[in-house]
Amino acid sequence: MRIKKKLFLTLFMSFTLVLLFPILAETALYHGMQSMIREDADRSNQAMLHQIQLMVDGKLREAEQLATQLSLHPRVQLMVKRMHDQAAPTVYEYKQLLDTLNLYKPSTDFILDYYIYLREQDTVVSPYTKADSATFYANYYKYETATEQDWLNNLQKGGSDHYYMPALPVIQKPTLASEQLITYIRPLPVGESGEASGALVLLIKEQRIKEMLEDPDDVQQTSFLITDHSGQIITSTVAGSLVDETLRKLDTIDSKKKLSFKIQEDTMRVAAIQSEQSGWRYISLSPESVFMQRVTTVQSWALTLLLFCLVFGLIGSFLFAKHYYSPLKRLLLSISSNRSMEPRSAAGEYRFIEDTLQQSWHSEKQIKDILVKQRPAIQSNFLHQFIKGLTAAEAIHQDSLASMGIHFKSDVFTVILIEVDDPGKFSHVEGERQRSAVRFVVTNVNRELIARHHLVYDVELDRNRLALLVNVHPNRQLQALSDITAAVEQSKSFIEETYGICTSIGIGEVHSGDVGASYAEALLALDYRLVKGRRRITHFREIPYNEQQYYYPLEIELQIMNAVKTGNFISVSQLLDHIYDMNFESKPLSLQMGKFLSFNMMSTLMKIWNASPERFEKVFGNQFNPLGSLVDCGSLMELHEQVKGIYQTICEAVLADKQDPGAILVDKIIEYIKLHYSNNSLGLNTIADYFKLTPPYLSGLFKKHQGHNVSDFIMRLRVERASELLLGDQLMLHEVALRVGYANAAGFIRVFKKYMGVTPGKYREHMTQAEQQKAAVES
Repeated sequence: MRIKKKLFLTLFMSFTLVLLFPILAETALYHGMQSMIREDADRSNQAMLHQIQLMVDGKLREAEQLATQLSLHPRVQLMVKRMHDQAAPTVYEYKQLLDTLNLYKPSTDFILDYYIYLREQDTVVSPYTKADSATFYANYYKYETATEQDWLNNLQKGGSDHYYMPALPVIQKPTLASEQLITYIRPLPVGESGEASGALVLLIKEQRIKEMLEDPDDVQQTSFLITDHSGQIITSTVAGSLVDETLRKLDTIDSKKKLSFKIQEDTMRVAAIQSEQSGWRYISLSPESVFMQRVTTVQSWALTLLLFCLVFGLIGSFLFAKHYYSPLKRLLLSISSNRSMEPRSAAGEYRFIEDTLQQSWHSEKQIKDILVKQRPAIQSNFLHQFIKGLTAAEAIHQDSLASMGIHFKSDVFTVILIEVDDPGKFSHVEGERQRSAVRFVVTNVNRELIARHHLVYDVELDRNRLALLVNVHPNRQLQALSDITAAVEQSKSFIEETYGICTSIGIGEVHSGDVGASYAEALLALDYRLVKGRRRITHFREIPYNEQQYYYPLEIELQIMNAVKTGNFISVSQLLDHIYDMNFESKPLSLQMGKFLSFNMMSTLMKIWNASPERFEKVFGNQFNPLGSLVDCGSLMELHEQVKGIYQTICEAVLADKQDPGAILVDKIIEYIKLHYSNNSLGLNTIADYFKLTPPYLSGLFKKHQGHNVSDFIMRLRVERASELLLGDQLMLHEVALRVGYANAAGFIRVFKKYMGVTPGKYREHMTQAEQQKAAVES
């Protein structure tokens, strides 16, 4: 066979297209990450500037406070306002001013020194000296880049607010040491906008501000620039050759909202912030080459990963296409080897398969046509077997039922048996025609009435007996028996009045899955017509039964279960002997009731089995059948010994497991859960963290020894504790939920209903009614 591999090429292209999606996603992620890194760095620079601004403003605020205190001091104001026509200040007055200045020495080294310039007297007064301006300038603080006149011009400048001179080198005599100082000048008197009568000067150390600007790690190699509100540079860590160019570029930043510009072949990232307090503007400059270093690293990794994905993705696409095409290729070879028609080589794989399917569907249609003709007989035979319980409901597939024209809506059934006692108006018809006519009338009338609420199918069991199989609707299970009884009574009355056909009817109980049990009950009910009389409707529940009871209280069952869980066979044996004495020694009990008691006791075993199925399979194997072994017993004592033997084997297995380190650890886990079940954060991960285990290992170990997972055990324990708390009316539902580890009542109600079958409210109501009935009986 030669067929072009169109599908292979399609698969290869499809896998390649799928490969492109993560590549495109990675590209988008890269660009997004690059943008995020830029934004993150800009935010970091802005935050750093804000922090620096806060620190510098704090220091400037201290300087402001010192300047305000000094400028508003009465002695300072008195000296400043002394006019030239007044007498010159005395030595004593200068001494008082010196003492006043000495009182306000700054507590930090941010301010190097301060002094007051008196214009009328051409005198400078500092905390330690008094001199004329020329002497003070020459002997104390001389600016290297400013003349004495420049200095005086700044001191005599009027205005109502303070201002700063940029950081300048100042020679301090007599040490002749040079230091960069920022000069703070406040015209005196304060608040007057005219010509200044004097000035208060604070000398601020530029080095202290630069220390605040320093990056301790210097990762981004950031430089800083501080200007006042007029654009005059106060201080800068930018190289001197770059300052002028930086200032020119800053205008571009403001006008075009840029975050970067180029300075001497290097692109700089810029951040700026202005202080509302001082009016100073703080600017940071970071080389983009350093700034983008992480982006460049990510880019190289992204390109490498992209190339890797592309190369190996194409190889993977080819291998996957080949892998998924191989089964189709084998299918095509198989079809071609079993087909008589030659495939068309140019049509491709799908056309070839389509032709084959068309041929198969044609053959299938022919088979279905044959089955449709045989459907009534097949359906009747199936229902005959199913009603008698010879075919299990769980072994039947819906497709098989559909092929016979049967559609069950649930697994709940009941059986109705109808015995024709008198054919009525059809008595004159002979033979098979009479039977067919009677069956037609009886089945159709009953089907029509019962089918109002439920599905019904009929089958003829023998000459005068019909069976109706009723499939109960899922929404009417509780009222199913009343629905069926009403419909049967109405149909029986109608058939007798209209056609004179008299019937006896037996109705079995409603069962889930066990149709054979309902059939047996209906048969007993129908046979009971010998006592009740013919031509009546009899329910199985109407048949009297032996009311002899056996002793097996719930407390004893719980004690047995707890003893088995601990492997205490001595306690189990004593409890079993007590049950035997109470049932067989103190009063006579029939063999049948003894078997019922044993079956009930084995149901206790089943509960223990369900809690740890792996342990039972290990001890008894997969073929263990406890109920079968009990049925084969011939005496009550033999039954008793058989039950004890089974329990002894289980207890020995439990004791053996107790020596297993895994079982010991599981017991500790259970104790931990019982202590912390009320914590709503309790779960597999928290327990694993406490015992220093991985969650998968803890889950597997717990399920191996307990038969169910950790979360199921926690929920069961919480439901058990909640059922105890619900016995009284003292706690609201949300309080119960909180006490057993649920954050809200909605989750608690859902879990409680899952395990108990009813909501917590219904459970409390039921238990309250039961207690009231018990109290009424005892009283």
